[in-house]
Amino acid sequence: MSRGFEIRGIDYARARDVQRDWTASLTRLLGDRAVLAAPATPIPATVIGDREGAELARVMTRLTAPFNLAGAPVLSLPIGKLDGLPVGIQLVAAPGRESLLWAAAKGFAAA
Repeated sequence: MSRGFEIRGIDYARARDVQRDWTASLTRLLGDRAVLAAPATPIPATVIGDREGAELARVMTRLTAPFNLAGAPVLSLPIGKLDGLPVGIQLVAAPGRESLLWAAAKGFAAA
């Protein structure tokens, strides 16, 4: 919490402007009917006991963080294994399009 006191109000306001612009761009890109499919993580799951903590979190959330920032609905689905470790895909819809995302995920899982 002490680090939060180091952030100036103007910097926070600028960051929120960037967030709103990103959300608007993603909403325009995906519209009302598109769903984006992307890797859920940049690497397969790690073996328990390998890298952990903040270092691993930064790596594993690199591809999901932009959609979290936009407030976009996202579903992650397992799609197989690589070297015995699970690999997933994330499906992303525009903010407010949860029903579209759910329908796409059901169709993807059925296929």
